Amino acid sequence: MKITDLFDFSDFIIQNDDFINLDIDLSKQEDLLREDMFQCSSKDAKYLLDIGWYGVELEEGYFIIHVIEKFDWDNPLLSIKCSNFELLKTDFEVAYKYFIKKVSDSMLKI
Repeated sequence: MKITDLFDFSDFIIQNDDFINLDIDLSKQEDLLREDMFQCSSKDAKYLLDIGWYGVELEEGYFIIHVIEKFDWDNPLLSIKCSNFELLKTDFEVAYKYFIKKVSDSMLKI
């Protein structure tokens, strides 16, 4: 199962969807781990939701989930470091809900 199977991205633009399968052990997908795994944006591109893998070794690596505003990668609105594959869905859900709220609040201001 992929991230796009768990969450609704129909109102967003997916720039990259090379994320791993959440139902397969991480050690069997090690060759797929990289910084640019998944990214989507609001339709106006003001907000980004991004997830990537950081680290060389599986045992020492971790995922980082970012919510970014106006491409300001130096000051993410939200940054979650997740080194436990079992908690990745939960951590992503937190970031997804935050992203949805930011986009929704932004739309209300228009």
